[in-house]
Amino acid sequence: MSWRFADRSGASDRLIGRRSWRGLAIATAISLFAMAWVLALDLFTIRAGEPGAIFFPSGASEAQAFDAIVAAGGLPIRATTSIFSDAVVWIAAADDAAFFSTIVSHGALVVVNPLAFNGCFLRSDT
Repeated sequence: MSWRFADRSGASDRLIGRRSWRGLAIATAISLFAMAWVLALDLFTIRAGEPGAIFFPSGASEAQAFDAIVAAGGLPIRATTSIFSDAVVWIAAADDAAFFSTIVSHGALVVVNPLAFNGCFLRSDT
């Protein structure tokens, strides 16, 4: 008779174990989603007057990217390249917050905060 209690006890322990792993997996997924959301907010939030890292397609030259920034109303600060590719990346600023959405229509791929992740996605020219 005692073996039945041990068997039932073991089955319920396994069931509780499965539930706790499922809860841990759900909590981990929620935590990772929250971290990704905060990182995305930090990466893509740029205020007027602050610099932004503007990524251009690989086929664009520095001169073409410079002209696009000026045409959109921005102030080019310096050119660099990304660690992900040899595409042109300009650090630029603008007094108008709409610049960062306008520059995409002038040929930029994406605008990100250059200080996010301590600028580790940009190559240092020094």
